[in-house]
Amino acid sequence: MSDGGSAITGYRVARNGVDAGGTGPTSTVVSASTGSYGFTGLRPGSTYALSVRAINTLGDGPAASGSVTTPATVPGVPTGVATSTITPSGSGTVTWAPPASDGGSAVTGYRISRNGTDSTGAGPSSTLVSAATRSNTFVNLRPGVSYSVSVQAVTAVGTGLSACATLTVQVAGAIVPVTPMRIADSRTALQIPGTVPAFSSVEVQVTGKGGIPVSDVAAAVLTVTAVTPAADGYLTVWPARTPQTFTSNLNFVAAQNIPNTVIVPVGGIGAVGVYNGSAGGVHVLVDVTGYIMGGTSTADGMFEPVTPSRVADSRVGQQIPGAVPASGTAEVQLTNRGGIPGDAAAVVLNVTAVCPTGSGFVTVWPTGISMTTTSSLNFVAGQTIPNAVIVRVGTGGKISLYNGSGGAVHLLVDVSGYLRGGNPSKAGAFGAVTPTRIADSRAPLQLVGALGGSGIAELQISGQGPLPATGVAAVVLNVTAVTPTGGGYLTVWPSGIPRTATSSLNFQAGQTIASTVVVPVGSINTVGTAGKISIFNGSTGAVHVVVDVAGYILFGGAEPA
Repeated sequence: MSDGGSAITGYRVARNGVDAGGTGPTSTVVSASTGSYGFTGLRPGSTYALSVRAINTLGDGPAASGSVTTPATVPGVPTGVATSTITPSGSGTVTWAPPASDGGSAVTGYRISRNGTDSTGAGPSSTLVSAATRSNTFVNLRPGVSYSVSVQAVTAVGTGLSACATLTVQVAGAIVPVTPMRIADSRTALQIPGTVPAFSSVEVQVTGKGGIPVSDVAAAVLTVTAVTPAADGYLTVWPARTPQTFTSNLNFVAAQNIPNTVIVPVGGIGAVGVYNGSAGGVHVLVDVTGYIMGGTSTADGMFEPVTPSRVADSRVGQQIPGAVPASGTAEVQLTNRGGIPGDAAAVVLNVTAVCPTGSGFVTVWPTGISMTTTSSLNFVAGQTIPNAVIVRVGTGGKISLYNGSGGAVHLLVDVSGYLRGGNPSKAGAFGAVTPTRIADSRAPLQLVGALGGSGIAELQISGQGPLPATGVAAVVLNVTAVTPTGGGYLTVWPSGIPRTATSSLNFQAGQTIASTVVVPVGSINTVGTAGKISIFNGSTGAVHVVVDVAGYILFGGAEPA
């Protein structure tokens, strides 16, 4: 071997082709003492030409060449796996795209599987489809049952890992949670062209938006927010193209940003009306968190919407004879009032505190049991403020309301729907529980100390308090911001996915305020985040966070594979 009369100063090592990361041919110089070099990140099942050249002061010498072939591996996970809405006949479709990597061997087909038992009694199924196929339809699925389906790519080398999804046959009255999404925002002219003028109405299309189907929807679960109102007032939300109801869903004072959860039937066109009951303009935001399947509900635990109506008003002596005194309790009959039948298990309410003379809170619980150590609604002196409440009915079809303040407060109770009694077991059924605190940063309970500005916390939901450890699709919470040091908002969303561009609760510095939140929990297919939610503090200051649970929505089925 000859160095050409000049000492070797290094070696140039090169390869051709493209690696697994998309990088093309490479060449690198190593030291003269180097005797080997490894190329990493090569694509499986590919052949690469390699070369080495000695370098001295006169230049590069001739190349010594060779080649290497990397072994093929099993293919990657199929991408873009999604499921369709189940048809009334019990059929549903899963779709997918090819894996990012075929492992160096061409995909020859896809294995499609489901767990559980179908309506004919047939057990788990698995079928192999062609490499060109991008969808598969399952038939004879059972009503109210969730099925786990999987897609695997197949090559000559073997079968790759599964991409999983869920197919659920929803029945009438089922509460179907969706990933929270904003569907209207007057600030950006999203559906609402600008500020809603004084004593005016707008329509917001709900079906076909934010994951809501275009048909078979009875009602929507919305978070409606009033932003920078010019005057004190309220918002009413009702089914579009029907007579406006004489209820309020959201009360505000000038310049106050405030949200509330609203479960409202959609009109014949799949839309809701929003009325600004104030003397000034107000911006309105609408986020969707779920919907109610249409049809006549008969299964246990299913939701039945009713036309919103007022069933109690202490200002006029309706059920409550006057302002509830400090530390006082009132009872309100719910069954056989406002469209609520005598066998209802739980009721969806909007409870409003009006003109309180002191700061405090309201606790709502089923009559006949001890008062729960939770809060349903927080207020400050002089503030009129509502909150949505889902509560089991107690003895005699009644609920109890406690005024946890040092002054008197008027209370209004509006109903918008009810949950059927019995033994909830199907997907989308509501499991009512005794209101229970499951997180409190002050205690600390799950949360250790106030949540810092722009901070994120993750909470375990499944298995906490009265909630089951499995089978929870979504949860109904009362989330309270306590003594925030700056103005802002909280966003609550399912763990395991990017934070949603929505707000669940708005607050001002020093204001303790609560809001009902209906939110899916982290997917059972997501390792490490299953059964969890995340909370983001959208302010520059710290805020204590309290979370009470009022019920959950069943995943349904979750049968073993």
